[in-house]
Amino acid sequence: MRGQGTREGTTFDPRRAAQRLLRALRPSAPLYADYRHRADIYVAAHQERRAALRLGRGGETSVLLQFRRSLLFGKSYLIAWAEDHAAYDAAMPGFDAITSEVSVARNLAPLPIVVASILHRRNRSRGFPSAMEHEFVHLNQAILGTSIPSLEAEVLPDLLDAFFTVVRLEYEAYLIEMVRWRPRLESQLDRLAVDQLALLRAHTSAIEQILSRAASGSVTAGILREFLDLVPRRAMKRLKSTACRPALVRWFQERWSGDVAAAMRVIREKGVDPSHPSLRPVRDWLLARARRQN
Repeated sequence: MRGQGTREGTTFDPRRAAQRLLRALRPSAPLYADYRHRADIYVAAHQERRAALRLGRGGETSVLLQFRRSLLFGKSYLIAWAEDHAAYDAAMPGFDAITSEVSVARNLAPLPIVVASILHRRNRSRGFPSAMEHEFVHLNQAILGTSIPSLEAEVLPDLLDAFFTVVRLEYEAYLIEMVRWRPRLESQLDRLAVDQLALLRAHTSAIEQILSRAASGSVTAGILREFLDLVPRRAMKRLKSTACRPALVRWFQERWSGDVAAAMRVIREKGVDPSHPSLRPVRDWLLARARRQN
């Protein structure tokens, strides 16, 4: 995988970009102290009541709470180890760890925590520490005021806002992770620059979730076609930053329709029927784009 690429006539250094992000995402002492205060209250309450943790639509599980020090940020963050691995795996298929928010007290902000299966508690393999540090990035994003939103929406502005927020937050986490832990890739992906691969993983995962949720009724089908049209038009304004250069955004715009088509194939492999009536606007959009290109 190429470590650098030319951006706007200058050499883009992914390591410098990742270091800038790490500095920007490191909470101030007061913000971290507030987080730790809420975390300590949550741990104390859990020790008293042993309340189960809800796993989205996947039921509940008892958890073991533990603070773990981040290799990247040098601070300790709270992890909830799900003791029911089957329940965790059913709720979060394919995810080694996720970031969630839990209620602490009525007068306190929700607490961001990392949730992972208890089977990974002693996992020191190459992949798992990088997955945990990815989630620690999301914890710090939440501590700084921006949590990952749900990709469920009934109106177009909400869906656009949620999509671009998720892509930006995931891009930051993937870029930091991939600079530190070089992923093992197929030869086709190995030709991509680090920032391209980070953005690819961020936005393809988001569009796959949106399509899957449209099929389940969590995203209004009637807004999908306009959403697909507007994403590349709004991308430069919503994604451009010091870590996401204009040339990278243009690369994203150019491959958008191809990545949507690929997402339709991926959700089929995950058991979602691409011919579902709710996904007809997506099929029509892809057909129109293919005709236009021909």
